[in-house]
Amino acid sequence: AKQGGVTWLPAPAGPVLKPEEKQQLRNLSVEVHEKYKKIYNEQNVELPWDIEFGFVEGDLTLFQIRPLIERGQVLADNILKEILVPSQTNNNFVNLNQSI
Repeated sequence: AKQGGVTWLPAPAGPVLKPEEKQQLRNLSVEVHEKYKKIYNEQNVELPWDIEFGFVEGDLTLFQIRPLIERGQVLADNILKEILVPSQTNNNFVNLNQSI
């Protein structure tokens, strides 16, 4: 878009995935559910899997799979709350040099 923003355009080569590739992803999803033990967070909520993959000449290649763990989520939530609803202690300033 000329003035900024996002413009959605169709992929020039048509669909991004071929039907066979979609089926390979469906098969992988079933296989992950069957083969990998479920992982839970501290609140006993099942965590999703972080799966990195690609297609090499039409064949699904699994690069990495691991439980998706939101590291530092409590700290990040507290920082966002402070930004959205600032307390009286920070004078409504956010220290950009403070590491998270």
